[in-house]
Amino acid sequence: MFRVIIANESDTKRLAYHYNPQFLVKKDSVSDEIQKLGDLRRQGLLTEEEFEQRKEKLLN
Repeated sequence: MFRVIIANESDTKRLAYHYNPQFLVKKDSVSDEIQKLGDLRRQGLLTEEEFEQRKEKLLN
């Protein structure tokens, strides 16, 4: 086990990019995100209420 000490936001982004290059890729569109939430709902991983709350948050 090891600890990572992050001094600032720049370090955070650099570490995130190092371990996950997709981190800096443009975010999905709102409609893509809602579609993913719908998939999670259909899989039973989100309730209808959770889906609606998250969708509302994305739309506002």
